[in-house]
Formats: sequence, C-alpha cells, structure tokens
Amino acid sequence: MQRQSVRHPDIEWVDINFLKEHEAVKEKKAAAYLRFASRRKTIRAKPILIDRKTGVILDGHHRYFVAKRIGLPIVPCICVDYLEDDTIMVLPRKREIPVSKKAVINMGLSGETFPPKTTKHIYVIPAMHRIVTYNPKHKN
Repeated sequence: MQRQSVRHPDIEWVDINFLKEHEAVKEKKAAAYLRFASRRKTIRAKPILIDRKTGVILDGHHRYFVAKRIGLPIVPCICVDYLEDDTIMVLPRKREIPVSKKAVINMGLSGETFPPKTTKHIYVIPAMHRIVTYNPKHKN
C-alpha cells in the first residue's frame, strides 16, 4: 500500500477558539507548565498539530491548555489534512481503548475527551520541531 503524502504547510497562527481537544491533559503536568509560562516574558514552544478542517488537536494538548489559561487569542499551529494524510498514524496507548483517526476526530467534535495519553500520533513533519517564540503579554 502506497502512502499518500500531503504537503505540510509551515506554521500558521490560529484562533484558539477553533481548537478542540480529543484527549484530557495530566493535571499536574499542565499546572507545572502553566506556572512556568505565567512567569515568562516570552514563551518558546513547538507549534500545536491540528486537523485543518475540524480544529481537533492531534499533538499539543498541554500547550493548548497553557495558552488557553493565559488568555492567548491565537496560537502557532501546523494544520494538516488528518484523515487524508496516510503519513500520519495514530496508535493506542491504552489497550482497553481502541483508537482510529475517525475516533480521534469524533471525540474532538463531541466536546468530550479520551483520558490523558490515550493516543500516540506518529508523523514526520519537520516544522513541528521548530520552536516558536511569542510574547503572551501581547494578546492581539
């Protein structure tokens, strides 16, 4: 089976209200990130990986959590055509919870979430390794 590779765009700044979680965050880890980010003049982080059509977060739930809590209106994202891109795969981290791309999208659109660390996305997107610096004090 040949994999369909979809061109991955560079980083886009996306309205935070468009993003949708499919997986809960680990509260202690999220709180630690939030304390750290709240004390910084600038934040350096990888972009959030999202589905272009739905806004469902594929990678970056903790980064989203922090951005939302500190009131950022836009966040750096890599937008992909998740269901069409065969080079992006999802694997289950919990045997008792089966996952698929459709299940991830459906969960994100439902307003509910899987437990923390239920899914593992495998992908090769060079721009995901770029560190983006932005100032949380400037919210527009």
